[in-house]
Amino acid sequence: MAKITAHYQKKQSDQSYGSQMVGASIEVEVEGDSPEGVKASLRRLFELAKQAVNEQLAAVGQPQQASRPAASGQSVAPKPGGNGNGGHRIPSTQAQRKAIYAIAKSKGLDPAQFNADSLSVKEASSLIDQLKSQQAGSR
Repeated sequence: MAKITAHYQKKQSDQSYGSQMVGASIEVEVEGDSPEGVKASLRRLFELAKQAVNEQLAAVGQPQQASRPAASGQSVAPKPGGNGNGGHRIPSTQAQRKAIYAIAKSKGLDPAQFNADSLSVKEASSLIDQLKSQQAGSR
């Protein structure tokens, strides 16, 4: 038995320089399918997810512009006039935490003082920019 998951996410800007994101994820288990059968099932699931996202965007009256596959199954409902994160605080990514650690070390700073695990994506991004702009060894 195989478990297959299809994700589709679309982000688009609105007229007030914001953006919104809509995503869908579908997961099913398939029994005894050949590799070709699994691929066909995945294609069907992906098309269903894509169709659901496009219908949702059409329902909120937004033009359909940019699209990309979803990252790690994140699915976010649209928020008119918002930035697409539904008002939720998104935790920093592993790549951001690694960057904070590496940059802090290279600047002679203690990475633990920044508590990167508790930062949001936006906060981590700002911190990375600040760390990059600091002189080595300065705080």
